[in-house]
Amino acid sequence: INLFKLKNSLYCVSCAESAFLYDCRNCMDCFMCTGLRNKRFYFKNIQYSESDYKDIVSSYKLDTISGVNKAQEEFENFILKYPRRFGYVYQCLNSTGDMLYNSKNCQYCFASNNSENSKYIQFGGGNIDSYDLMTTGEQSECYEGFVLDHSNKNFFGLFSVKSQDIQYTMHCHSSKNLFGCVGIKKGEYSIFNKKYSKEEYTDLLEKIIDHMNKFPYINTKGITYKYGEFFPAEFSYFGYNESMAPQFFPMKKSEAQEYGYNWQEKIQKTTGKKTKDIDINQKISNVDETICEEILECFDCKRNFKITKSEFIFYKQLAIPIPLKCYYCRLNNRLEKRNPFELWHRKCMCVNSDHIHGGSKCEIEFDTSYAPDRPEVVYCEKCYQQEVN
Repeated sequence: INLFKLKNSLYCVSCAESAFLYDCRNCMDCFMCTGLRNKRFYFKNIQYSESDYKDIVSSYKLDTISGVNKAQEEFENFILKYPRRFGYVYQCLNSTGDMLYNSKNCQYCFASNNSENSKYIQFGGGNIDSYDLMTTGEQSECYEGFVLDHSNKNFFGLFSVKSQDIQYTMHCHSSKNLFGCVGIKKGEYSIFNKKYSKEEYTDLLEKIIDHMNKFPYINTKGITYKYGEFFPAEFSYFGYNESMAPQFFPMKKSEAQEYGYNWQEKIQKTTGKKTKDIDINQKISNVDETICEEILECFDCKRNFKITKSEFIFYKQLAIPIPLKCYYCRLNNRLEKRNPFELWHRKCMCVNSDHIHGGSKCEIEFDTSYAPDRPEVVYCEKCYQQEVN
């Protein structure tokens, strides 16, 4: 949040001209540090003179792929030596989750803010009295949906915004009183895209819901879908492995198919067209614009990809080396650094005798996205605040 020229960093606020920082705030010209507040010219949490600091940063050759890879590995090992805050839950009351801000009575909410009385929200903001939503915000009393922005009583919807009292819809906007509709704008009292009078709509909707409960759809795995259940996953046009789902719940093909999910055998991508290899030791300053005419090959998945002109200019301006991996692999690498959207009940691991709990181990418990078998040392908020400086 509020960053300027910050690279390869996590959970930072108001930092500038720095790289490889973890949970730092109001820092400038810092490199490979964690838990710093209001600092400048720090390397591995130790302050240096300006000239010494610049010499250290220069020695890592961060304008080359080999330099970035070396720094990344060193950084990950370095921050493991320091405790982690149990979760990024700020200005919240009676709430659990991670990356949760300014919320009240929200449980199992992740990457969300300004919400109240909600549960199981991912990537949301301004959610009120809502449940089981993803990538949505500024709505109230909504249930089981994806992108339902600025809505009220929007149930089982997909990409249906600015609407109220709609159910089982897809791409329906600025509408009200819809059921089972697709692609309607500014509509009302419609079922399966057919418009009715208010009385006809109310009567027919009651009959449909009753029929859904008496004769529910049963999928190939024997799972029953009555009224109140989301669309069966087997109706998805996408394979599990080509969606965003594996980034949250990774599964092998056999596991996904056991749940009845589709699987795409041939992921769409181009391979075998490479025209140039990337030199991991080459400085970005020595790369010219002709790189935009070349076809590159991802180091991980072997997908071919190209560098756009605007992308190249950006890399030049910030002294970032030409990437060795395609966009998809770079995205996955970033998301792997984010904790899972799950919670485990744990106890603070702090044994520091200088903290408020004295010579005994801290007994504060919390819900955290750090699983018990992970290597990080996890502290409660009070103990962690005494560690940052």
